[in-house]
Amino acid sequence: MAKTQRVLIDIERSTDSTVHALPARGVRIETVLAGKTVRNTPQKERNTPIYQMLDDSFDISFCTNSTVNDFSFYPIPEFAIFAVDSRGGCMGTIGGCGDLEDDRYAVGYVGGGQGYKVAGSLKDFLEMAIYYPCWREVAHCIRESLPYSMIRLLEEYESTHPDTESDRRQLASQLSLNHNPRSMDLLAACLKSSDSFSVYHSREEAEAIHQFHS
Repeated sequence: MAKTQRVLIDIERSTDSTVHALPARGVRIETVLAGKTVRNTPQKERNTPIYQMLDDSFDISFCTNSTVNDFSFYPIPEFAIFAVDSRGGCMGTIGGCGDLEDDRYAVGYVGGGQGYKVAGSLKDFLEMAIYYPCWREVAHCIRESLPYSMIRLLEEYESTHPDTESDRRQLASQLSLNHNPRSMDLLAACLKSSDSFSVYHSREEAEAIHQFHS
């Protein structure tokens, strides 16, 4: 069986995703896109009430005029950022650009210099986010092996976000989202698969560990 050589292609520096070097005999080249992209909401959609509700009640502010330089970390594989929150964190799809109709790409969260997968698709993420808006706190507790009460976390969150329930109903109807009682189980499973998404402080830090295509 041929050995596999993993080579990273930095999408922040190059649009050429082709590796031209010939691999050694018996070696198969696996190319992986790495780095950030930003998916800004189109101008004509920015005043849609959906985005305001997600921001006001669920702390998900979709990007409008962001660039890759606004985010000081380096992800592997490619991370397509679509939203930020009030905590300095950001959300994006891992490995490519996904949407509500596309379940190929998982969703990741990056905050405090750390990144981890939080949902299997954008739809799964939004269903988790509107029905369990305390998912960030839950993720922290799971990652740190801390006890938590889902009931208490939900009550505390909704006490400071009075429009949560009405906004939830509207978003669920308009985006065809449903309550998934297994959302927190799926979150826990995603957090345990952290090897599928890595975040470094810079490309230089990533280069000390991974091989990049020059």
